[in-house]
Amino acid sequence: MNSLTFQLVTSSVNRRSLILLAHMENEHVLSVKQLSEKASISRRTVLTDLKAIRAFFGDTISLNGTHQGMKLVINDHDEYDKKRRSYYEKEPLILLVQAFYAGQTFPFLAWIRAMHISESTANRLLKKLQMILDDYELVVTKSSIGLVGEEINQRKFFWDFYCETHYFDLPPIDHQLQEALILRIEQEVDIISKKKVISIIRLSFQRSTYGTLTFDSEIKALAQQDPLYLAINETIQESGSLQTIARKRISEEACFIYLMLYAQWTLRGKTRIPLSSILTKSTHFNQLFVHFLELHHSYLEKPCSNQQIVEDFLVRQYAKVGLAPTFLKNSDSTNHFVCSLPFNLYEPLIAFMEVNAIPHYFENRFFSDFCCSFVLYLFGNQLIRISRKIVVLLANNYVIDEWICSIFEHHFSGRMEVLYEEQLSFKQINQLDCDTLITNIVPFEYTIEKQPQIFFLPKYIGYKETIKIVVSILNEELQDFFCV
Repeated sequence: MNSLTFQLVTSSVNRRSLILLAHMENEHVLSVKQLSEKASISRRTVLTDLKAIRAFFGDTISLNGTHQGMKLVINDHDEYDKKRRSYYEKEPLILLVQAFYAGQTFPFLAWIRAMHISESTANRLLKKLQMILDDYELVVTKSSIGLVGEEINQRKFFWDFYCETHYFDLPPIDHQLQEALILRIEQEVDIISKKKVISIIRLSFQRSTYGTLTFDSEIKALAQQDPLYLAINETIQESGSLQTIARKRISEEACFIYLMLYAQWTLRGKTRIPLSSILTKSTHFNQLFVHFLELHHSYLEKPCSNQQIVEDFLVRQYAKVGLAPTFLKNSDSTNHFVCSLPFNLYEPLIAFMEVNAIPHYFENRFFSDFCCSFVLYLFGNQLIRISRKIVVLLANNYVIDEWICSIFEHHFSGRMEVLYEEQLSFKQINQLDCDTLITNIVPFEYTIEKQPQIFFLPKYIGYKETIKIVVSILNEELQDFFCV
């Protein structure tokens, strides 16, 4: 567990409880000794924490010892999720980040009184927060506790906090304006994830009165050639909800939404303009990148144009740079996922980047993130060889740890179609067109006409186990889970 949300948990009891729950969700039955080793705490502490977990969750779970070890059974998934979420909700740093998002600052003494913590504890918490903020080029001030740094970098931090995890959502905005903007965007391009588009719009509008937002003039000139940008800008300018905001700021917000859409889209064929043209080195770099693919062609589907693949991927990366270099940063789960894939492209790409002249935008601390993003782009766009059509069908109230949803929706969305039972009719499910179906619906009371091979996910499944299962299916090395 190393999500941004978890890094902000400072209570040792809460951290240990979350770690123990995560291990028991993943592996079902674990001895006290195994839990002690995995959580790096003493057996006595494990037993104390398990007793506290049992008391806190009550009838929501059954946590009993067997001859094999401790076994966790979730009796009420919704209530379990709420109680697990509560470990995060009262954490001082998480409350502080939520206040920063709303533009709030606090006198130091007032904050420590409100949090019921000592001055030394407050200093320790702020030091921990600063270590996290260093990656975003941000500073937490102490005399009046607040967040200082460029607005665009603050937005990257808030994006990772709210949108790369599943515990907190961005507050809602004017529904009419949001839907009008989504409709205009849909008219111009296919939306990959409506939830992600909503998050982009909310982040833009809710932060539109904070800080300053400026983009490179060359990037804006290119954006203004695209009907997508023009549609976004026109819709916002016409809205009565943002009349208090200067027209220049509105045009910058339109550019922010535009670049975020391109930066977040992971599938091919969505961009209209060559954002890579803003860099003088880009042509040479493109050629080097194409040569790298030619050397590793055995991994790729055929036929495919290496030139098109490279240009299409780099457009996304330049869109991120157009926002700010910090947007090249991936979540830890994304990089971990890429390193778990059985395709030996990441290490060769790192070596290639280290010995070739590359645009200075990518010669920074997010160098490895850039390489992970490329491997993920190839994988997500079915450019790495796979032959079967796969559908993931998830049941209502699917209770999973905070990264499983992102595994399916972010990393496998291009390799397979991810659907939810509550969004489909009985007839639509029976008519699914797929060769392989992955589901957690047990018992499975549908009769799919095409009769695909069906794989059932375990009821309680964690991040690593999900990767293992799905990558095994993709590689046709089907082991360790139920198949009919």
